[in-house]
Amino acid sequence: MEIYKAGFQAIRLTLTNRLSLGIVEIATSRRSDLHGTFIANAITLTPGTVTIDYNDGTLKVVWMDCHTDDPEVAGEIIKGNFERVFADSVKPVIEAQGPHDIDNTEGGN
Repeated sequence: MEIYKAGFQAIRLTLTNRLSLGIVEIATSRRSDLHGTFIANAITLTPGTVTIDYNDGTLKVVWMDCHTDDPEVAGEIIKGNFERVFADSVKPVIEAQGPHDIDNTEGGN
């Protein structure tokens, strides 16, 4: 339901020329790179936001309705419940892998 609301808001902002583009950095309470990637992708799938970078638990997001530059406030608005939802869904995968993150380095397994 939230994605539909965001879609209509993005349409309204575009048609009324009330875009307030900004780039914000928001912290995640990531439990693994997989968890952070899921959050980044969910944010990108939400109309009006695009995640452009993810590094050490911090997301850099282009936001078309940027009405704050406070990272905590922006994080609450942009992330919503994504962290909680994905934390619950990736927990079994992380536990199966062990206490380490997936090796994303070149030549990693």
